[in-house]
Amino acid sequence: MIAKTLLSDVDEEEICTDVCNALSVLDVHDLWEQSGRTRHGYVEPCELSYEMMEEKIEPFLDEMERYFDRKMVDDAHVYCRGIIRGICVYMSEEAGEFADWAVDNDDGLTYDVIERWKTKNQKPEIIADLETWRIECLKSKSQ
Repeated sequence: MIAKTLLSDVDEEEICTDVCNALSVLDVHDLWEQSGRTRHGYVEPCELSYEMMEEKIEPFLDEMERYFDRKMVDDAHVYCRGIIRGICVYMSEEAGEFADWAVDNDDGLTYDVIERWKTKNQKPEIIADLETWRIECLKSKSQ
């Protein structure tokens, strides 16, 4: 019970910031070096940018699942919203040149986050909330 109380201090804003920080280490120069023509074929820069972003958010998705494993669904919900918002904030405010190669990655990645949520929880009201949140976050990028 004490451990659950200590762990339940999930802050959406903090998760958002942490996701942004994790994504901010992505360097467009690394993308350029690893994409294009290689001896094994052609690596599409847009696809690689998606994979690079996926790799950075994977630990957050794992943490969200750990909240589920602890039966802390409300905290998992807040954590999920923070991940979604962090992806959108990164793409709208911090991605810089990387964003030129990551067009619509926020749309795909935030969709993937909700799909991952669904593997652990199928409550329609929470899924509807997350989908609405995702759309709001994506819209705020274009404003």
